[in-house]
Amino acid sequence: MDKIAFVFAGQGSQYPGMGFDLYETNATVRHVMDQFELIRPGTRRQCFEGTKQELSQTINTQPCIHALNVSIALALLDAGIKPSAFAGFSIGEFAALQVAGSMNLEDSMEAVMRRAELMQTSTEEETGLAAVLKLEDHIVEDIVKSCLDLYPVNYNAPGQLVVAGRKSSFDDLNTKVRAAGGKMMMLPVSGAFHSPFMDKAAESFGEYLISKEIRDPSIPVYANISAQPYSNTKQTLQKQMNAPVRWKETIERMVASGITHIIEVGPGTALSSMIRRISSSIVVSNVDSTASLEKTLQGVALV
Repeated sequence: MDKIAFVFAGQGSQYPGMGFDLYETNATVRHVMDQFELIRPGTRRQCFEGTKQELSQTINTQPCIHALNVSIALALLDAGIKPSAFAGFSIGEFAALQVAGSMNLEDSMEAVMRRAELMQTSTEEETGLAAVLKLEDHIVEDIVKSCLDLYPVNYNAPGQLVVAGRKSSFDDLNTKVRAAGGKMMMLPVSGAFHSPFMDKAAESFGEYLISKEIRDPSIPVYANISAQPYSNTKQTLQKQMNAPVRWKETIERMVASGITHIIEVGPGTALSSMIRRISSSIVVSNVDSTASLEKTLQGVALV
């Protein structure tokens, strides 16, 4: 029997106009986006009309992606799709937890807003992210150890590992990566996310979460930090900010658990591309527009 999982897009997947046609054509997306608008006024405008520069600011990016992720997921549920598991890439984990019953709509958005604020204020202009391509993870890890203030943070797919740290060290990383036969590409993110540079932000976020009503999910949500289903949700959410994202391992664990079809929920297709590189046995689709929603629903009906 087919087992479906939803995976939720992360920061970097945003684009101007995201979700607009779904808002116009899907009643569930429109209703949920309108609810998020009441919680965080301006979210619809930023999603539908915001510039690339406006959407690239962490304090805007994360709430906008979260709103769209949740809206699309609830539209899929209303269409009769019954997922057996969830996962989310970084900020996408909050949508996974919300849809899995850990938080209500308002609490999830407020948590995302607080997280985005802390991460933006904790970023330093001289820090960033770079993707290292065409090398095995252990080779990249060894190279990173020889560089100053750099850390492996996102284990995305075979031959793709993201490194965080000081921009002044990326030239050294690039030289060593090229010598090893790989390629380095700077990412359009101004912050060393999921690294020790986020330690203070993670500590503050943990303090914020103490008084919040957050439950363990009712459907398995695979955690970035462990690639295992969530438990001790508040503590895990805190650690997620300054710990690596183990995406490759997460997808492998989903496959091992019997997941046969993964739907990428939210803007873009970055996760779909990674998943196809991780496993050839998984059927992958995505939903970020009316056309892709219809195509996905048709595909799920056939399996």
